[in-house]
Amino acid sequence: LDEFKPSKMDKVRINALYNHFRDAYDTHDGTRGRADQSVVVYELLAPVIVAGEESADETAIRERTIELLFSKKDLKEADHRMAFNRISSEGALLQSFGRSLLEVALRIAPAASVAWYKEGKKLFSAELPDRIQSNLACCYVGLKVIEKLCADMGVGWNTVFPIQMEPSIRYLELAAKDYL
Repeated sequence: LDEFKPSKMDKVRINALYNHFRDAYDTHDGTRGRADQSVVVYELLAPVIVAGEESADETAIRERTIELLFSKKDLKEADHRMAFNRISSEGALLQSFGRSLLEVALRIAPAASVAWYKEGKKLFSAELPDRIQSNLACCYVGLKVIEKLCADMGVGWNTVFPIQMEPSIRYLELAAKDYL
């Protein structure tokens, strides 16, 4: 879903979207009507990716999401702006990175990703709601996929990234607390 702007959407449409977001997160079945008035029921298996300038304004939806903010106006420090400009000017390189991550992810055994998820769940504060811990554990799995890509290419995490894994995990939790 692109150009998500709940402030410019009518209440009926935004409520339908929010219900779909909840259903997808909670692994409920989806339904779709047909022209012949029959209804098809299907499993919601894929994540919902929403892009836009605004966030959901409902707490239950915010707790079910992992929000990534990419706004140039938030890049106040010069070195952050320079890094952003360097990365964003390399479209082909970003595509290659994304493709490499996908290939690594597809080769990971489901049991390994479940193990990473369970490992991740233990890393975050028990004071956080279960949904938030679950989302953060999913982010942790993403970090592990990136770490595996680094290992597959024969480079260490610390060679590629200026922030080590442990502080990255702490920043995830800090960001979630700040966001919510």
